[in-house]
Formats: sequence, C-alpha cells, structure tokens
Amino acid sequence: HVYFDLKDAGGLVHVVFFRGAATCQRLGVQNGMEVEVQGRLTVYEVQGRYQVNAVTLRPVGLGEQQRRLEELKLRLQAEGLFNAERKRPLPPFPQRVGVVASKDSAAIGDFLRVLGRRHSGIHILACHATVQGATAPASIAAAIRALNGRCDVIVVTRGGGSKQDLSCFNEEIVARAIVESPVPVISAVGHERDVTIADLAADFRCSTPSAAAEQVVKAKTELEERLNNFSMRLISLVQYRVQGEQSRLDRLLATPSMVTPQYQVDRRMQHWEELDMRLRESVCPKVERLSQSERELRLRLAASLPALSSRANVLLNQLGARLTGALPQRVMQEKGRLELASSRLSRAGAGLLPQAQARHEALRMRLEALSPRGVLSRGYAILLKEDGRAVRASTDVEPGESLRALLASGEIEAEVRKATATKEE
Repeated sequence: HVYFDLKDAGGLVHVVFFRGAATCQRLGVQNGMEVEVQGRLTVYEVQGRYQVNAVTLRPVGLGEQQRRLEELKLRLQAEGLFNAERKRPLPPFPQRVGVVASKDSAAIGDFLRVLGRRHSGIHILACHATVQGATAPASIAAAIRALNGRCDVIVVTRGGGSKQDLSCFNEEIVARAIVESPVPVISAVGHERDVTIADLAADFRCSTPSAAAEQVVKAKTELEERLNNFSMRLISLVQYRVQGEQSRLDRLLATPSMVTPQYQVDRRMQHWEELDMRLRESVCPKVERLSQSERELRLRLAASLPALSSRANVLLNQLGARLTGALPQRVMQEKGRLELASSRLSRAGAGLLPQAQARHEALRMRLEALSPRGVLSRGYAILLKEDGRAVRASTDVEPGESLRALLASGEIEAEVRKATATKEE
C-alpha cells in the first residue's frame, strides 16, 4: 500500500492507495510531482479524519514547487555554491560552537547532550531561529549572520519532518547566508534521506543533530583514543621492563656473593693484605739501591763540574767563530735554492690548477646527482614516519597513520588513507 498527501495552494488531503506500490514504482512517483487521482472519499475512524481511497493515479508532471526548487538548485550550482573546492575544512579543536535551532526543539537537546558527553569544555552559543513556516528562511539566515565572528564553527539543525516542513531550508537566502559565513557551517537537517539546499551549500553535512555533535569533536575524540593507546603501550612497556629488572635482581640476590657478603669481603681484604706485603718486600730494597746510586752520582758530578764547564766554554767559542764566518755564504746558497724551487713550483702549479679545477667540477656534478636533494628537485619526496624512519614499502604504514613528506623545498604533513601492497616482479 502507498500513503501520501495531496497538496495545492488551498489545502491538503490524505490519500491511501491500496495495492498501489507497483503502480507508483512504475510511474516513478516522487515528492513534488503533480498527479491526478481518482477515488472515493472515506473516513479513517482511528484518527477521525477524511481521506481519499485512490483507485487510479496518473502523473501530470512536476509540481510548481518542485520545479522552482530544481531551477534554484541549478542556478546556485552554476554559481559554484555547491562546489567541493569552495568548502572549508572543519576546525579540529573548536573552542566555541554556534548552534542555529529552535529553542524548544528536540534537535538542540540531542546536540547539547551528545556534545556535553563527548567534550564538556566547549563553549556553546545557541541562537534561536524559526525552522518552519513562511518566516523561517529569514530567521535562519539572520541567526547564522548573528553568530559570524563569535565562534569557530556553526551548526544549523532541526529534527525530521515532511518535505513541506523542511522547505525553509531550500530557500536561496539560507544558502547564501551559509556560503557567506566566515567560519565553516555544518548542516544537520532532517534525516539521512532528506537532502536540502542548505545541506548542499554547507561545508559539511550530518544526518542527525547527534552526528553533528560527534563530528564537531571528532578530532579531539580521535586524539584521546590515540593518547589512551599510547598510554596503555607505555604502561605495558614499563611493566615489562620492571619485570625484567626484578628478575635480574632476584638472580643477583641468589648468587653466593649476595647470600654471604661478609665472606666475600673478608676474602678480598686478605688478598689485598698479601699484595701489600709482597709489594713492600720487592720494592723497598730496590728503592734503597737507587738512593745509594743517586748519592754516588751527585758526588762524582760535583767533582768533575768545573773541568767540564771550562772545556764547554772553549768549544762554544770555537763553534761561534766558525759559524760567523760560514753563515753569509750558506745563506746565499739556501736563498738560490729557494728561488729555484719557487720557480719550479710556480710552473708546475700553473699546469696542475686547470686539471684540479676540472676534476673538482666533475666530482661536484657527480655528488649533486647522487644527493637526495637533487632527487627531490625532480619531483620526488621522502616519506618519514613519526619516529623519523623512512617509508620504503606500503607495508611500513597503516591507514590513518600520520607521515611527513620531505620535498626539495619544505615539507608536508600527510595522512595514510589506504596502504596497498604491490606484487614484486
């Protein structure tokens, strides 16, 4: 069976089309389509309302409201309001979150409850707006503009409803207010199946208000999970190290030296005393003999010192005279040899310098070709993990892992989305 409403400018009537599912599917009946229905008027006693029991259904064409909606979508899309390139990323750690919703709606309650459970430290700026009726589009747009500059992200939300109930989110004024907002806007209107122009213009779309609250603090939640994982790994590592050190301590305490330490100390003391006695017995006689030899040498030196001093003076005078006569001639010889060597060195250097320069240039070019910076300048990059190790294969990384890409100029932070291993030839 199929249940739907027929609406025109003057009113609305409920319709039930028994066993009409196949017919509606074949005709492609959808919301906003203009149809012609033949049937009989009946009363649904359970709810006390009139309804039409449809016998036949024939599509006339798209309704005027649906036609205007499609035209608006095409026009806004042509202006680029729905382009993914225009949409801004959500802030990872927002401090102030603006919420546009009806103050009495269940949507704002769901949003605040989930956000408070996930992250109670965020400051919430709630701006009331009418989310149904003729004045709703202007009210929603005014609320969005009122929150501009006062928060890090804006959430526009309301609960589910019929297509007519959500029509205020299909207005151009709402779409332009979302696009003109200087901060990112999240749209959480209706249910998963409901897609409005506000959803298409928003920077991010969520299916429900609760999903929007989770998306706002998604980065913080992921960071907390990573910190918890690191904390658990660190605790496990410390416990493992403590257990290993405890085992080593137990083994050391079980050794004989630790069981009877005084016995070991006594043995060491006895050994040191024996060494001291042997040292005294072997060194003292030698010291006495050396002292006697020193005294004898001092006496002999004192007796022969005057004669040696006189002979040394005579020899010094003779050497000084010979050196004074031969010094000028020797200086001239050495000067000539120095000038000849300098001339030869200059001629040899003039020939070797170009060869050395050419060899230096060739080595420099080979070094630049082998340099990692040279490879990077040709468009390649080096991927580094958080511990600084280079990534050499796709099996070295996991999805969601953060990487650092070194380029020829600067570096880029990246995240692994998918790691696929390729078969080696």
